[in-house]
Amino acid sequence: MTNFTAEELEKALPAISSTLSKSEKVQLKLKAGTFQHTMTVQGIHAYNIAIELIKRELEANTTENSFEGKYTKEELKKALETITSAMSRVEKIQPKFKRGTSQHTLAARRIKAFYIATELINRELKSFKSEFDRLMDEINEPSTNHQRRALIGDRLAEIGDNRPGIGLRTDGLPDIEWCDAPAGNVTLEEDAGTFEVQPFKIARYPITYIQYRAFLEAEDGYQKEQWWEGLKRQAKPGQQNRPTDNHPAERVSWYEAMAFCRWLSWRLETLQEVSTDAAEIKAFNLLKPTMCSKSKELDLMDPMTWAVRLPTECEWQQAATGGNPGNIYPWGEAWDSTKTNTSESGLSRTTAVGMYPQGMVRGLGILDMSGNVVEWCLSVRNDPRNININSSDPRVVRGGSWDGPRGYARTARRHDHSPAPRHYRFGFRLVCSGL
Repeated sequence: MTNFTAEELEKALPAISSTLSKSEKVQLKLKAGTFQHTMTVQGIHAYNIAIELIKRELEANTTENSFEGKYTKEELKKALETITSAMSRVEKIQPKFKRGTSQHTLAARRIKAFYIATELINRELKSFKSEFDRLMDEINEPSTNHQRRALIGDRLAEIGDNRPGIGLRTDGLPDIEWCDAPAGNVTLEEDAGTFEVQPFKIARYPITYIQYRAFLEAEDGYQKEQWWEGLKRQAKPGQQNRPTDNHPAERVSWYEAMAFCRWLSWRLETLQEVSTDAAEIKAFNLLKPTMCSKSKELDLMDPMTWAVRLPTECEWQQAATGGNPGNIYPWGEAWDSTKTNTSESGLSRTTAVGMYPQGMVRGLGILDMSGNVVEWCLSVRNDPRNININSSDPRVVRGGSWDGPRGYARTARRHDHSPAPRHYRFGFRLVCSGL
């Protein structure tokens, strides 16, 4: 958003006032109802709007809403069109004047004044956007600071965060937005080896609290014994540290993340195969191009047969780098503390997912691969090929978190954790099987 000095505004005011005065004199000579008369009246209205906006900008004690509701959105659009056209006409004739002459100086002042007016009208037009759209504009602005991003995420949750991939579908299941990750060879640090990865789909965001809660609250969800076969189950789920719908789910053990994947895989495949409800079938078919479909019979002990699952360590790294090993961070080679929520942000908490679009994986659109919450992977740390559910060996966690320093947020940084404990830093995201 452009800010103007008081001096610039004070110079713009007489330039537009002069234009207004000339238009008013011309109007008196024109016959009402003619095209010229109509356009002149429209110009007078536009210049009056511009003058009011400039005056408001000059008055330091004017409240933000003093102008609100005075003019319609259409009036502002017409004013913008009129003043933009006037600026264009002056820009065309200015080169005809010799630099340093009064005509050239006057033309330059009018161009500057018109520019200021168009910027102020554009700013006013933005106020006609919904609060959601205005907040998203702020998120997409690189200069928005960490504290503001955190507040915006919380406000989105309050007014209803309808971004795709963050909430629930109409049938109550998690709405997952998928991104394509390329094939390639992934070399793990610590001489853990190089592994080939096939193309796959990965969720744009980590699983959010509202999406995880769908599993916790479903009659066929967390309490169903079936999802815990071969897994260690606790009597009740962990308590979310920050229970806000659009924040990442946390205090989730590896076992709980696996049970969630089993449940959602079963629900998706059941909806596909046995639903007789036309609306449900339509909903599934609409999602089918981007949703995972079954390629094998669901085997609870083989994650590769599930519709959705945790990524392997190599898949996670391939997605985080966008297939380019030179990307030390998802957005590129150089560290930039403004692009992620790590301990450097000073927030000391999670934010809503997707609050750092500038930190997305270059070319793929995947968000939050560095910072916010650490993410569980399928793989065992000491043997990246081992995805055996029966193993109680430490599982790989990747991506860093809100209370970890930048080094933990590198795309290649390897660390692990016992699969049973819950931690306020740990969440997870999904990939597709059976592509």
